Amino acid sequence: MNQLFVEQMKCHAVILKLVTKDNLSMNKQIIIRSSITAINNTVCIVALVAVYLTKEIEFEERAIYGMTAVVIWLAVQRVISKAFPKV
Repeated sequence: MNQLFVEQMKCHAVILKLVTKDNLSMNKQIIIRSSITAINNTVCIVALVAVYLTKEIEFEERAIYGMTAVVIWLAVQRVISKAFPKV
């Protein structure tokens, strides 16, 4: 009976090591995905504010630059979701 308990504990230890390795790789993916998303959001907001505050260019050009920033932001979001799918 004692031998069976020891064998079960060894199996549980192996399973725990495997789960811990999977969690570490998942945590790395979450950190990378979150970091890229934060950088992307920050760059988009800075670009939009810069375009909004610029007075040297016409309104139509500012609108085009602003929409371009939003489209690039959406494209990067799409790439992030494809490269790092949520589990």
